[in-house]
Amino acid sequence: MKLFLMRHAKSDWSTAGENDIDRPLNARGKKTAPFMGRFLASTGEMPQRILVSPAKRAQETYELFAKASGFKGEVETRDSLYYSHASALHEEIQKELETTPMLMLIGHNPILEELGSLFLHSELPVIKMATGSIAVIEWEHVYARLRFLMPPKVLMRAHGEL
Repeated sequence: MKLFLMRHAKSDWSTAGENDIDRPLNARGKKTAPFMGRFLASTGEMPQRILVSPAKRAQETYELFAKASGFKGEVETRDSLYYSHASALHEEIQKELETTPMLMLIGHNPILEELGSLFLHSELPVIKMATGSIAVIEWEHVYARLRFLMPPKVLMRAHGEL
């Protein structure tokens, strides 16, 4: 089983008075999301299903990621990725993993970092997710481990894209 966690790409804070849920991606976010899609596709491991927060920046991240990665699986907008807490979401995602062993979540902090810590059985924060980052948690028998955490800045610098 693998759980892919992706924090939405960089959002635009320039629109004063806009509701948080309606904030779009900024120019950097629009560049980062497809780059991370191509990166994950290059690993040869793609999720079967993606659950996405209803926030505009998460939806835009999904669209750009999916197009660039060639993702052909199922997608569902899940309100709990925006309105819930990690402890409540933990059980929901465990059930999802029983039927979808390669699952991706596209959402927000602090919920993704906290959820990652819960799955890794840590009371301390285990992962620090910058905007656009992808973390992969995998299970071998009952043990979970962080396979990788890739922040886009590191990857994009390495490819001369920053």
